[in-house]
Amino acid sequence: MTSIRMGAVRMIAIKYLLSRASAGYALMVPILIMYYLLLAKFRKMQKPLHIAAVFLFSFYLFSVITGTGIGGTAPFSFPPIIKWIPFDDIFNAPMHFFLNIVVFAPFGFFLPLLYRRYCNIRAVAITGFLFSLCIELLQMFGWGATEIDDLAANTLGVCLGYFAYRLIKKGLHMGIEKQFQAVDFNDTFELILLAACTFLIMAFVRIQ
Repeated sequence: MTSIRMGAVRMIAIKYLLSRASAGYALMVPILIMYYLLLAKFRKMQKPLHIAAVFLFSFYLFSVITGTGIGGTAPFSFPPIIKWIPFDDIFNAPMHFFLNIVVFAPFGFFLPLLYRRYCNIRAVAITGFLFSLCIELLQMFGWGATEIDDLAANTLGVCLGYFAYRLIKKGLHMGIEKQFQAVDFNDTFELILLAACTFLIMAFVRIQ
C-alpha cells in the first residue's frame, strides 16, 4: 500500500512539473516566432532544422528550470540554504548526484549541435557551469538548496553530453550537421536570449 501511494505521489509530481514546464513554454513560443521572423526580415533567415531544434532545446530548458523548483508557488525568502561540503551527495545521495548528471547531459549535446562557437569542450564546460551557477544562485531565494555538489554534477553532465555529441557526430554526414547550426549571427546572443527568457518566465510569472 505504501509503495502504491508513493507511486501515486510521484505521478502527481511528474504531471505537475510537465504541466508547469508546458505552460511556461507556451509563453516562450510566440517570443521565438517573433525572434525568427525578425531575423528573416533582416535577411538572417535560419535553416528549418536549426529552428526546430531550438524550439526543442527551449522546451528542455523550461523542463530543467521547472525541475529545480525555481518559481512556482514558493514565495521569495532569505537567508538561503547553502551546502558547501563537496562530494557529500556522492556518498549520501548518489542517486541525486547521478540524476543531475543525466538531466544536464542534453545541454552539452545541444550546444555544439546548434552553434559552431560551442564545438569545443572548453566553451561548453564554461557555459554549462555558468548556466548551472545561475540556477544555484536563484535557488538561494527560497526555491531550494544551493549545493556545491549540484554545480559539479551539472557541469559534469554537460561535458558528458558534449562527448556524446562528438561520438554521434562521427556517424553524421557533414551536410546534415550544418543544417542544425546557426548561420550569419551571434551564437551567444541567441543562447543568452533563450536562457534569460526561460529564467524570467519561470521565476516571475506565476503558473499554477
